[in-house]
Amino acid sequence: MSELTNILKPLFTILASLGIIIEISPIKISPLKIVGGWIGNIVNHNMIEKLDVLDAKVNKLEKATDFKDIYDIKNTLSNYHVMLATVGLDENQYRRCFELEDKYKTYKNKYPNEVNGHMEAMIETIHDNYNKGNILNISGGPNEKNSKCTNINLWGCNKI
Repeated sequence: MSELTNILKPLFTILASLGIIIEISPIKISPLKIVGGWIGNIVNHNMIEKLDVLDAKVNKLEKATDFKDIYDIKNTLSNYHVMLATVGLDENQYRRCFELEDKYKTYKNKYPNEVNGHMEAMIETIHDNYNKGNILNISGGPNEKNSKCTNINLWGCNKI
């Protein structure tokens, strides 16, 4: 071991001296950075591989979470679409539909090849009904003259 130390000690002294001289010179060749980067890559190689594996797992988990959210958005909009066809939607329900539509479009842009456009017709129907003024007025409750329902739920309403 002392033979190796005796050989490497003058070599490192020469490299360090040259590195300092070259670092100060206007050429700005940086042998210390090159040697340091090389040693750092050797030392951190396993850590870099582990970080790459962890990054892949995080990306997979994020995608799975996004697709669960997309599924929930589709189900909720489908429920609102059924309610629209049976009893109608009030202003707050339309607003919630439009919020869900914005979220859905964000995911559709994020995953353009994986999210299909089957929701477009449903969203268009909701927009058409809203633009035509087909807004359910339930503010007065079941005793209001124009009220058609006594109890509104996802499956329809109990008519008077």
